[in-house]
Amino acid sequence: MKAIQVSSGVTAFVRPEEGANASLIRTAAGAVVVDTTSCAAELRALLAAAQVVPDDVCLVVNTHQHSDHTWGNQLFDCPILAHRLCKEAMTANLDSAWNLDSILASISDMFAYVRETWSRTVDHLTQGHSVDEAAADPGYPRYAEGAAERYHKTNIRVMYAQLAGEGACPL
Repeated sequence: MKAIQVSSGVTAFVRPEEGANASLIRTAAGAVVVDTTSCAAELRALLAAAQVVPDDVCLVVNTHQHSDHTWGNQLFDCPILAHRLCKEAMTANLDSAWNLDSILASISDMFAYVRETWSRTVDHLTQGHSVDEAAADPGYPRYAEGAAERYHKTNIRVMYAQLAGEGACPL
């Protein structure tokens, strides 16, 4: 994510590709976070870059219930402001058919997807293909059947960047 200083005391954390953004508003009473991303660790890093710790946050605002806007909520011990329907939808998601077996199967599928995608991405990069050429490869696996093509391309972009940096699969 890219941090953009919108005005004095207001920072927007914006994704260059698709995905949820977040905001930080500094007030006299403390910091306000709008949307908490899909990963507590990512949000913690964003806050740290802005020299804010979770205890500095006095209010969280969730714009809606999607996980990419709410899964960082766990970092905070403060009020969370959201529409009543947002809370109901989040609660319904917790009451869904998820159980340990389905969670483990989903994680296993995700790791298989990442490993296969990583392997193909290494092949494409070593052959000098662009991200767009790599994304057009029909042999790439698709995690979550019917997932939007932009997320597939974003995954490949992230892997290209990772390979250009460290060169090792993170899993």
